[in-house]
Amino acid sequence: MSAAPKPFDPALHRDRLVPLLRALDALERWSPQGIDRLLRQHPKDGAGFFSRSDLIAAFRAFGPDSGLAIGEAEFRTRLRRKPVRSQSGLAPVTVLTKPFPCPGRCVFCPNDPTMPKSYVASEPGCQRAESHGFDPYLQTFERTRALHRTGHAVDKVELLVLGGTWSHHPEPYQIWFVKRCLDALNDLGAGRDGRSGVGPRSDFRDLRVPAGGSYNATVSARAREGEALAAAGFGELARAQQENEGAAIRCVGLVLETRPDCIDPAEVVRLRRLGATKIQLGVQSLDDAILARNRRGHDVEASRRAVTLLRRAGFKIHLHWMPNLLGATPASDARDFGRLFADPALRPDELKIYPC
Repeated sequence: MSAAPKPFDPALHRDRLVPLLRALDALERWSPQGIDRLLRQHPKDGAGFFSRSDLIAAFRAFGPDSGLAIGEAEFRTRLRRKPVRSQSGLAPVTVLTKPFPCPGRCVFCPNDPTMPKSYVASEPGCQRAESHGFDPYLQTFERTRALHRTGHAVDKVELLVLGGTWSHHPEPYQIWFVKRCLDALNDLGAGRDGRSGVGPRSDFRDLRVPAGGSYNATVSARAREGEALAAAGFGELARAQQENEGAAIRCVGLVLETRPDCIDPAEVVRLRRLGATKIQLGVQSLDDAILARNRRGHDVEASRRAVTLLRRAGFKIHLHWMPNLLGATPASDARDFGRLFADPALRPDELKIYPC
């Protein structure tokens, strides 16, 4: 793993940052172009330009003593990139589980053993996860802190745990993963930093599926390394959950993703004990012939049954659907899409579309 970059220290650039803050405060109309112009007029000491997160850090350090008219909340709002991320009032924090064998045999699924099944290494979230060795504490701590540094409010977090088939991971790993995510939120909100205490991290970067080999066989041995360390019980999780109820950074939504054929009454209870509030479910198609041709491993009735069980338990339902699967046509996809909302046993709260 590469060494983490040193955190930005605004005190080292005070003489340049304070005039820049005052120039920003004097702007009559804030625009990306106007901000960029001031950044060019007030560069770092021969080392490029200040980032927006640098400016927010500087405001927190010097703003109260610099005679600025603008308040911190307004300052963050005007500098914030991609404001839609937290426009709902929740800060989305996405973390990935480590690569692990998957029960599926889907013909459309990526086969990259350096990533959890169905994900590819070019995605930004995957790159962040890999850089932290798929450790839940490091991913949660760093991503939440990055959102805060770039002007997003992080007092309420929606935690999205993605990667492969969640229900296929061993239960002790599931509990440990969620607990460590909550530990990171609890620590960050209380001003604690437990990153130095993180144990060995998973490293899958050297793995390649050999000719004639399979994803599951390639990742299996590596995925099970350190299982004794990456394990926890429900009692430990309950204590982290209880602390988080009063924390400065609260997890108000926990999203887990799995397959319809993994959902039964016992799994619904386990998902609830883990604290999940929303389930992402890969239905992919509502045509049994298409599912069979793509070796999905379950039928449409399994999707309907899974949604019914989850909905009765109070979960929000987020379905995944894939147009252009093997054997599909534009006309069949149009009919299939209509079934998502015409069928009362489905009608998801949210929908994610993956063109194949």
